[in-house]
Amino acid sequence: MTNTKREKARNHATTATTKNGLSWRLLHRKIPLNATAKDVLLNHETPFPQSPYVFPNSQGKQRTDMKRPINRIKERADLPDDFRPLHGLRHVYASMLASSGKVDLYTLQRVLTHKSPKMTERYAHLRHEALQRGAKAAVDVIGDALNHQKSSREIQGQPRD
Repeated sequence: MTNTKREKARNHATTATTKNGLSWRLLHRKIPLNATAKDVLLNHETPFPQSPYVFPNSQGKQRTDMKRPINRIKERADLPDDFRPLHGLRHVYASMLASSGKVDLYTLQRVLTHKSPKMTERYAHLRHEALQRGAKAAVDVIGDALNHQKSSREIQGQPRD
């Protein structure tokens, strides 16, 4: 992610390449930023203000290895050794959005910048509460339909079941 005023003024972030090496421009992908994320980026202080990178390495150049800083975070947060923070947090983010019922899978796919809906479906494991809400909604819909059917018959003078 580059550190230009033009980038910071946008409501989205861009990056030069994806994890599989494809250009973001070719894929027309942008990472949307909410107000909090935008504020963090705008106010992020770096020891290398002239660096074109938001999170440069210790020499102000492009960061190519995240292992050491991630391991420090894992250690300070007392996370298990096998926890993969970037993947794990992304997965939790996607799962929570998917299970909230407030975001459809197409929107989730765009927010996660997935090329394929199949990839998004892998992240969209629904939590137990969401499945229970879905089951209750089905009961409510069927109950409403049956009650409406009974009311219609009563109005028409037909006997109840």
